[in-house]
Amino acid sequence: MPMHGGPWSKERLRSLRSLRERQGREEMGLQLLEGPRLVKEALHTGLASEVFVTTEDDAVLWRARSGAVPVTLIPPEDLERLADTRSPQEVLATGPIQDLVDAAQLLRACNRILFLDGVQDPGNCGALLRSAAAFGVDGVLFGAGCADRSHPRLLRAAAGASFRLQMARVTAADLAGLIRTAGHTLVLPLVQGGQPLHALLAPDRWILVAGNEGRGTSLGDVSAVRISIPMQAGMESLNVGAALAVILAQLAGTRQR
Repeated sequence: MPMHGGPWSKERLRSLRSLRERQGREEMGLQLLEGPRLVKEALHTGLASEVFVTTEDDAVLWRARSGAVPVTLIPPEDLERLADTRSPQEVLATGPIQDLVDAAQLLRACNRILFLDGVQDPGNCGALLRSAAAFGVDGVLFGAGCADRSHPRLLRAAAGASFRLQMARVTAADLAGLIRTAGHTLVLPLVQGGQPLHALLAPDRWILVAGNEGRGTSLGDVSAVRISIPMQAGMESLNVGAALAVILAQLAGTRQR
């Protein structure tokens, strides 16, 4: 795990501000974690390397929670300069960017998988990870064109769920081959034309596809169970985050039954 950088200084502020950009995060191997909920989850899962607060009272509180992870007191205006939000909460942390596993290894180990196929919006990606963890997904595959998984907005939307999931990268072409050997059923949502969601019986091993918000999926003509969410006539389709939450709830419910 990356070590903390010592006493607070303007040089450290400049260095950590680079984590607001993808290049800086990749160069330092760190990501910014903003807000109490995300910082608590990072501490709980061992994915926090340093905690930053602005008052002595908060420093005492977070030192009691952080164990061996250092807590650094910084000026309020510096926390605002580091934060991604306009009205930052009272605590911020840095943590290592999670390691990815091999895609074939993930398919062997996981029965319930979410495939993010070019989901570009960080907020949508984070919401999908949060729903995935809530409904028993074991692993997540990131396809080409997805939002950066260390993006601050993705991490906030995921609310720490990403720390509990195995993750890998895979191309659509490689995924088709991996499915044949791993034995998963591909579940492909359609706006219309698929079997009604309520009629779906969850297979033992499945991969649910979350397609690009505008272009849909890049998988082409693959063997899949195609499903649609019945909706009231005249209603617009749900966004990818809402639609996949509904489908994941159905998959979880049929598995429990």
